[in-house]
Amino acid sequence: MREQPQAQPIPSQLSAAEATFRKVLVQAKDAGSPDGIVASVKAYVARASAKETDGLREAARACDEAMKLFTAQSQPQGLLEATVAKISALTVMGSLDEALAAARRCMEAAVTATTKVESLKIVVGCHRALGELVGAVEAADAGRKDIAQLGDEDALCEAWRILVEAHIVRGDTDEAVAAAKEAMQAGGKVEACGNVLFAEAQAIKGSAAAADADSKAAAKEASAAQQKASDLYGGLGCLREQREALVAATSALLMCEEFENALALAARVKDLGNGAPSSEEKLACEAWGLELMARTHLSAYLAKNKYLENGDTLMLSSIRTALALFEEGKDAAGKARALRLLAEVLLSISNTTGNNSLCEEAQRMAKQAAEACRALGRGPEELSSALLLSANASMRTGNLLVAYWDAKQAMVEAGESFPRCYNEAAATVSQIKTVAEESGKPINVGAPVPLYMGDKPVTFV
Repeated sequence: MREQPQAQPIPSQLSAAEATFRKVLVQAKDAGSPDGIVASVKAYVARASAKETDGLREAARACDEAMKLFTAQSQPQGLLEATVAKISALTVMGSLDEALAAARRCMEAAVTATTKVESLKIVVGCHRALGELVGAVEAADAGRKDIAQLGDEDALCEAWRILVEAHIVRGDTDEAVAAAKEAMQAGGKVEACGNVLFAEAQAIKGSAAAADADSKAAAKEASAAQQKASDLYGGLGCLREQREALVAATSALLMCEEFENALALAARVKDLGNGAPSSEEKLACEAWGLELMARTHLSAYLAKNKYLENGDTLMLSSIRTALALFEEGKDAAGKARALRLLAEVLLSISNTTGNNSLCEEAQRMAKQAAEACRALGRGPEELSSALLLSANASMRTGNLLVAYWDAKQAMVEAGESFPRCYNEAAATVSQIKTVAEESGKPINVGAPVPLYMGDKPVTFV
């Protein structure tokens, strides 16, 4: 009788990501390059599946080897990057307790304020991943106290931010406000940062208020704190931070509908460019200021159905100039915002004047804004907003097919994560179909396709 062959285990098949990682890792190790090791781990973890436990464990071990090399070379920043890469690998494979332990060791070993505060971020992030929100707050507070002993204002500002955000994530805005107030007593840059953190926490608290009056009062208080922060930063010669705080103060005033005061602050943002130390910062201040001026005029009209003095002409010239300045300064994010705002402004003026020719330009600007959002990797909310602007502009010009597809795409981009945008887009789709049918030219796009909210179809497009 023939002997039956013994069953042999089927060799596991490596994924393309793991196979590439192992190959590149060997090359990095042979070259004795800790940077190469960390780079190979980062590239692999970004593509790895949680099921690839052998590959992810090998990635974690490789990071340990990189840490030893960085330590021997006295490179604290490299050591931090290797630790972050290891924690990423452990997190993907679900070893969260091990990731937290590695983060704690990294923080204990940190010798500079910069590496210690970066390590603190990792520790707090690990606590959150484990669902330990109280632990995240406790770790943030303990780390903040340690960093305060090192005499580094920038690191301490970041440590206070980590603590305030830990309270907010936990859902305790009162404690976040209290922590920010404590930072406001420190003086110097930390005091300025404390005012910014207080404003941000106060704004979040106000957004949850049931009464509109309470929400507006919180926004006004947030604006005052941001203005104080801007003044403090100005006294310290920190122009970028001064501008950012003044921009936030202006935006807060728009929320409480104090448009005249907001317009004055926007002009201050623009004028900051007069004392800028570089042409780049001068461009940024002027562009931001003009963008805010246009936004203020538009917000005033939308809220009151009435422009501020010369608002219709000033908002259009302001946003056109802001767009040109963002382009000159190669500020892609600013350009994307300005394109979208220009589309809004053009549509608003078209509504008040009946000049539909402006809608064609508005549609082009909105399309460019959507493309810019995609290129920047912006979230669904910004992208769907730009697509909706394009749909509305196309509908005004009678191009219903283009309007339909833009609105449909806005629904897809928003998805269930952004119900406000999704519902607005769905309403626009329905409106476009109704207009088309009433005109005797219904849109023919084939069989209806269901779009889902969770596991339930909510509409068909």
